[in-house]
Amino acid sequence: HDQARPRANAIRALMQMCAGDAMTTLATTLDDSRPAQRSSALWVVEALGLVDVARHVAEMSITDPDQDVKKRADQVVHGLIHLMDPQGAGHAA
Repeated sequence: HDQARPRANAIRALMQMCAGDAMTTLATTLDDSRPAQRSSALWVVEALGLVDVARHVAEMSITDPDQDVKKRADQVVHGLIHLMDPQGAGHAA
């Protein structure tokens, strides 16, 4: 779908149903040439806590050509890091 939000919602639904093509579609959307599509894909990653794509999102936070997407990717990757660390990443002991 050309509209970012419906596409993201469809990917999220596929992920929740454990559909085989969902992760491939998400990866394609994370690499889409349109910033709105990439941003919506980041929303899916964040909403579902998809730590499997943390490396991809981390790369986006450094290399994405769109500053808004880059900033959003940085926020999402920090959330994913927190999910991966049961002790709470970044918190003083």
